[in-house]
Amino acid sequence: MPMIQQGQYTEALWEVNKLQADLYQRKMQATKALEILKPANMKSFLDKRNKDWYTIGEVEREIDVPTTTLRHWEKEGLITPYRDPESGYRKYNREDIRRLLIIRTVQSSVYLLDKVRVIMDKINHLSIHEARKIVMDSLAHMDYQIEQQFRGGFYLYQLIELLKKNIEDS
Repeated sequence: MPMIQQGQYTEALWEVNKLQADLYQRKMQATKALEILKPANMKSFLDKRNKDWYTIGEVEREIDVPTTTLRHWEKEGLITPYRDPESGYRKYNREDIRRLLIIRTVQSSVYLLDKVRVIMDKINHLSIHEARKIVMDSLAHMDYQIEQQFRGGFYLYQLIELLKKNIEDS
């Protein structure tokens, strides 16, 4: 609203567009994770990663999550990678990568880290099927979010047109 109040109408519309692009990116990540979480695909995904251990940089590239985020999730207790006793470097195994995919999907869709922690605890005691359900629920919520964004965008556009008209009439 500050942009609208300052008459920066186009800039405000670009901000709305950025939010929609961010939501689209999160939806693509969740859709990819949902596909990977299919039992046959999860096995295939993990089988293709034939190494026993991955560095934090390799994990960053593998699942498209910045190393700073991986470290933050570790600090928050969502993941505990093995630490090489000699170098102190983090080492991730294939199960860690699976867990990180789920964390990324849940966290990027709608949940705060406290909620992610609760969901991850449930997943630890349940199954991949339950993880897929959580991702599907996240995707459904994203569908709701995009509808709300477009509804808000519609009203924002109407407001901008009204304000422009008032300026012209003054």
